[in-house]
Amino acid sequence: MIDVKKFRKEKKLTQVAFGQLMGYTHAYISNVENKKEPVTDNFLDRLHEVFGIEVEEFKSYNQKPVIEDPGEEYLPKWKEKYYELLEKYNHCLEEKEVLSKKVADKEV
Repeated sequence: MIDVKKFRKEKKLTQVAFGQLMGYTHAYISNVENKKEPVTDNFLDRLHEVFGIEVEEFKSYNQKPVIEDPGEEYLPKWKEKYYELLEKYNHCLEEKEVLSKKVADKEV
């Protein structure tokens, strides 16, 4: 599967700039990246003209590796962030409990 978005981002181009270089609209580039439009031979030919990349090279460009058994080691980025925030939240709750106990002890 061709990853146009990853290719574009590695070139540090916005969809608009990439589209302008390629001769396509921003909407078309967005649709290609979101798999709403297929990558045509003309698109691949244009990639070759603009970036000098061979069609076969692009077809295999940065394909995602297959993760056979991710187990506990693999967590998508959003899950990592979620668990970080959850851990901070739990820590705050623990601190709140300790402070509440100190305040209650002083009032007695």
